[in-house]
Formats: sequence, C-alpha cells, structure tokens
Amino acid sequence: MEPLAQKDRKLNVWINVVSVVIPVVVALLFGVKIPNVERLGFLPPIYATINGITAILLMLAVWAIKSGKRQLHRSLMTGCIMLSLIFLVMYVAYHMTSDSTSYGGEGPIRYLYYFILVSHVILSIAIIPLVLKTYMRAYLNKLAEHRKLAKITFPIWLYVAVTGVIVYFMISPFYPLVPFMKKKIFFVVIIWFMLPQSIMAQCAMCRAVLESEGNTSVAEGVNNGIVYLMAIPYLLVGVLFYFVYRKMRT
Repeated sequence: MEPLAQKDRKLNVWINVVSVVIPVVVALLFGVKIPNVERLGFLPPIYATINGITAILLMLAVWAIKSGKRQLHRSLMTGCIMLSLIFLVMYVAYHMTSDSTSYGGEGPIRYLYYFILVSHVILSIAIIPLVLKTYMRAYLNKLAEHRKLAKITFPIWLYVAVTGVIVYFMISPFYPLVPFMKKKIFFVVIIWFMLPQSIMAQCAMCRAVLESEGNTSVAEGVNNGIVYLMAIPYLLVGVLFYFVYRKMRT
C-alpha cells in the first residue's frame, strides 16, 4: 500500500471515530452536573461571540483562497477549528454547571426559534466529519478533492456559526441573571462581560416590569420586536454569504 494511501486510510478511521465520540461524550456530559460549583452564566455570550468570529473568519478564508493567498487561507481555517474547540469546551462547561433554559417566547417566533435550534444542533453534528475530512484533504495535498468537499462544508459550517449567534440572542432574555462574579474569576473575563451582562439585565428587568403589570401581550410584543430588529444584521450577513458562496462556485 502506498504511504499516502495508508495515511489517508488511517486519518479517515480517526476522523470517523472522533466524529462519533465527540457528540456522544457531549451528550453524556450534559447529564452531569458538577456539585457545589457556581453557575458559569458568563460563558454563553463568550461562546456566542466565538461563533460570530468563526463565521467572519470562514468568509475571510474563502476570500483569501479566491485571491490566491493560500497560506492565509490555511491559517484562517486552522483558526476556525481552534475556535470551534474552544467553543465546545465552554459550551460543555456551561451546561455542566447550569440547568437548561427554556425558551419563553410564544407564537410564530417560538416555532422559528426551535426550527433554528434543531437545524443548528443537527448540522453541528454533521459538520464535524465534514470539517475534518476537508482539512485532511488539504493536509494530504489532495486539492481537487479538498475543493469539491469544501463547497459542501463551507455553507453548512457558516450556517452553524451564524445560527449559533442567533440562538443565543433569542434565548438570552430568558437566562437567569448572573450574580456578582467572585474574585477568583479572571479579571479580564469580568471586563469582557461587563457590557453584555448589563444589556441582558436590562432586557430581563424590562420584561419583568411589563409582565408584573399584567401586560403579557405587550411584553411578548417587545420581545418579538427585539428579535425582528435583531434579524436585520443577519439578513445582511446572509446576503454577504450569498455573494461569497457564488464567487466560490465560479
């Protein structure tokens, strides 16, 4: 057997194993709660930001390879994989210290939320082998196969990254308020979260005031209005994605 073919076979085996192990381990860890540990409620805005950065880097990576900047493309894609690993660690850590938060919206927006959430979860599992196999083909210098698979991997990965941010913004008003951070939490993390946590607290207080006055319909309207306004920048991202994807196919 040729060395390259043998390496290809071994890497494929490892990719298949990792693609099964990661979702299974994550699912098992979801059922584990670390006792006597403060809820890591500051993590969701961080890993939502990581998703947003990943989406931007993915589009930059496509631009880089289309511009002939192969080394930059490789660095950006490696960065996306590293960010995804960091996201995974934070995501698991949050759910091992926190109870799941139910979405409190009602009406059509609730169905939209669960559609986005379910599609996000399913595709986030499917993207694992796609990313690894696409990266492996570039590593083995099988560039024709790499380009062919990348045309499938890129839109799915971008969708997962963008919908991760959307899911966070839709569920964040229903998160419990984060208590004052203890001194043991790293100072930089506190600074990072000072603004986002204030914004979430204001959303929660507004909702509480409206509902305490019996204006549940008004509260729902305010929540839906925020979500609709939030959709505008993501529509712009979608348009940008369309043009990048069309350029990638040419």
